[in-house]
Amino acid sequence: MNKVASSLVAIDTTERLRGLRSLMEDQSYNIDAYIVPSEDAHQSEYIGNCDKRRAFISGFAGSFGAAVVTQESAVLITDGRYTTIARAQMDSNWEILTTGVGGKTTLADHLSTLKPGSRIGVDPALLSYSESKNISNKIKKNNIELVPITTNLIDLLWSDRPGMSDDKISFLKLEFSGISLKEKLVQVREMIKKQGGTGLVITGLDQIAWLFNLRGSDID
Repeated sequence: MNKVASSLVAIDTTERLRGLRSLMEDQSYNIDAYIVPSEDAHQSEYIGNCDKRRAFISGFAGSFGAAVVTQESAVLITDGRYTTIARAQMDSNWEILTTGVGGKTTLADHLSTLKPGSRIGVDPALLSYSESKNISNKIKKNNIELVPITTNLIDLLWSDRPGMSDDKISFLKLEFSGISLKEKLVQVREMIKKQGGTGLVITGLDQIAWLFNLRGSDID
């Protein structure tokens, strides 16, 4: 029931979808559709096991794609790199839409086709500002609403969801990084000054790791 896809064997998602749809109908949420992005709260494409929510609900373990579940359908939107493996990993509950080359369906495009007046739920921590704005602009013409739900519905279903990794972080030696943290900070501060800024907020985990010459071990 709680296994996350990791092979080419399709996982039966019937009970998982039934559980999610039941939560969607609950008066606490009252939504017609639910988005399950693949990213974590830092918008990382490659994520730890505890953040593989889209893989849990759909069976698809690729690094790119979003799931959209309504009471009548379950759709995965991914790009052409993953359509073959998605077909192998996902059961018959799911439809696959391909995005990317040729202006094919995007997440926002698909959401705009939902029934007028629909309420679409999403965990706001997992959707970037630019994507949420893009979606809102696409769906508003049909009176469709994007509803932030801070309680992640997949987490409520995923009873044996792994905890966050506590593996050690290591420092890269200068022979591997090529440049010290001190030197990098000098360069970054020069760029901030050149741009007329007073500071820089860095949220990307890979960018933070690069700046501080750190490496984690939580990603398979």
